[in-house]
Amino acid sequence: MSLIVSALLSLFIPSQALAAAGEAPSAAPAISYFQYWVKYGDKAARPAEYRELSFELTRSSMSVFVPAPGVNFCGPVDKSVHEELSLLVAGLDLRDWKGVLPENSSKDVFDLLRENDGTKCVWALRLVFMDDPRGNTPARIRLSGMDDGRSPKRLRAEAALTRFFAAQGELARAATPRLIENVEYRAGSGKNGVRYGLYAQDGRVILNRTRQGERISEYVNVGVLSRLDALIQNYELDKWHGFKGANFDSRVASAFDARLKFDTLQEINARGNTDRTGGTPPHFAEVDAALRKLLDDALGGDAAGTPNTENLGNLREFSFSTGEMSADSMFSYEIYRRRDAAGPRMVLRRKRGIGGEPKEAILDKSSLDGLEACIRELNLSAWNGFRGKARFVLDGGSFGLRIGYADGTVIEASGSNAFPPEYGKRTEALFLYLDGLLDQPGSVEPR
Repeated sequence: MSLIVSALLSLFIPSQALAAAGEAPSAAPAISYFQYWVKYGDKAARPAEYRELSFELTRSSMSVFVPAPGVNFCGPVDKSVHEELSLLVAGLDLRDWKGVLPENSSKDVFDLLRENDGTKCVWALRLVFMDDPRGNTPARIRLSGMDDGRSPKRLRAEAALTRFFAAQGELARAATPRLIENVEYRAGSGKNGVRYGLYAQDGRVILNRTRQGERISEYVNVGVLSRLDALIQNYELDKWHGFKGANFDSRVASAFDARLKFDTLQEINARGNTDRTGGTPPHFAEVDAALRKLLDDALGGDAAGTPNTENLGNLREFSFSTGEMSADSMFSYEIYRRRDAAGPRMVLRRKRGIGGEPKEAILDKSSLDGLEACIRELNLSAWNGFRGKARFVLDGGSFGLRIGYADGTVIEASGSNAFPPEYGKRTEALFLYLDGLLDQPGSVEPR
């Protein structure tokens, strides 16, 4: 096995054993990447209540997933965590783990996962060490396998790693700002019932509400997230996590269910019944009223879903995306409708590359009319229905275009290594016009 590497021998000799022998342990190899995950079958022996867990540490971030309240975390990490983990791992005995997958096996850990009959435990560990001072290729360790859930060496290592990452996750959560990614709130049923869903991603927020059989879905101003965060802080909603009301019954009209998720993997989950003693967490009635008002206001109250055609103009939908094989070469333009405090707005959005920061600009009717005129001048309607594909070209580019108008007219075209007439000339002029709209005063980078 690749574990027999002289540069890493100290890693496989428990530091306690060295101390007992009167020898000072050698310096722990510095870890740049660490990953451990495990899945226990339904019938497998388990060391605790969890059925699966995973830890990952990169040069700049840490992800901790243990299905227990208040433990999960995903976010930036201090370099001291690498140093402490290096010391911990140097004291683990990774020799001869029971059930290890042979290095020359034709199977991999995912084959084992598929073959698991529920009585086994499947696991994988990966370590990458920092370059040595001479710049040699970093040493690596890969361990994976399947056992019955009772392998003592692996369980001792798993317990030590779980304690370490749970503690580090708790420290990181206290020091790391978090952003709301998802809110699900359901209260009541029938005529008096309401259900909200909020989803934040890539600088945009979409909010939907179902009430009295009517469903409304809108992009809303990203400021709703800061107002939600203030509500969470004011009412200390983190203390609600894990609340389940006495004699909870989800089928009756008094039931409620609140679920909030953050980008750090933190969650707030609570459920109960409003008509029962012990059925609600502290200040529930105040929170319920404040949350409904906040989300209803973001949707524009009773005016939600009613476009102001005078402000929005005739152009209602626009999207153009293009790119080559590289993810960094991809970029897109899009116009979408967003509900702001003053009413509905049409927003132009540009994004370059997978990790690029999007840029947005609110378009007034004059800007929308100007873009509509540009589309006519470039005769993009002539591309409608184009579906090009060059089968034997593997390294070219692709594009997709969709334009929609208030009267229902739609222009659609797409291509993979194939393009309509004067594609380069027309798209260059189109992009120049769109970039001019984005560079006007008031354009913003979404946060």
